[in-house]
Amino acid sequence: MRMTSLVAGLALLAAACGGEKKADEQQATPAAAPAAAPAAVGATHDVDMTFDGKEGKFIPAELTIKAGDVVKFHNKTGGPHNVSFYPDSIPAGAGAVLDAGMADRVGSLTGPMLVDVDAVY
Repeated sequence: MRMTSLVAGLALLAAACGGEKKADEQQATPAAAPAAAPAAVGATHDVDMTFDGKEGKFIPAELTIKAGDVVKFHNKTGGPHNVSFYPDSIPAGAGAVLDAGMADRVGSLTGPMLVDVDAVY
């Protein structure tokens, strides 16, 4: 069963402008590597994944998070479950950040199936 959750703002990065350098201060720098997922520095949120034979649910059904927060998904009942995001349902630019922060992906924006009860992703 593929369950989908939209967690708006998950791990979005904000870049601050440092101003312009004078011509004599500018130096050639190598190209930057692709952005990696930020280190977890915020709050941790727990979400239970359940299935009662009729309907799959995330509990809580809605969650507000901030950049740097971590969301842990718990397989509680009726698994297997996984975590997957629809690319057109997340903020622009968030896909690459989400992918970088999702361990053991089975596809773009898709985590592995959790089979065991109480398994956490």
